[in-house]
Amino acid sequence: MEPDNKPISSSFEEIKRRFEPDFSYVVIEKAGGNHESEYFSEILNVFTILKKEDHVWQIYRDEEKRILFLVIKTKTNQAEIIMEKILEAGLPKELNCYLYRSDEKD
Repeated sequence: MEPDNKPISSSFEEIKRRFEPDFSYVVIEKAGGNHESEYFSEILNVFTILKKEDHVWQIYRDEEKRILFLVIKTKTNQAEIIMEKILEAGLPKELNCYLYRSDEKD
């Protein structure tokens, strides 16, 4: 299953500025990836998980640094679960995965 939203050009600093405080974000980072066929082709199974569970996600490309980012927006209480599913599905060592958690509200 191919990702169906094409990369938006943006630096990671710009991406982080757009993070909403009431949500958490799982970010997968990949160096390179200039061609459409390279957009996270190593983890196509992750897109199956994202679509099946109806998560909000977008691919970004930092043109200057030549890095792709898959950014998954989720409720804070779901962030660790999503990250765990991604890691269980298999994350190649050339990809990095980060979790940006919002503070949970009472």
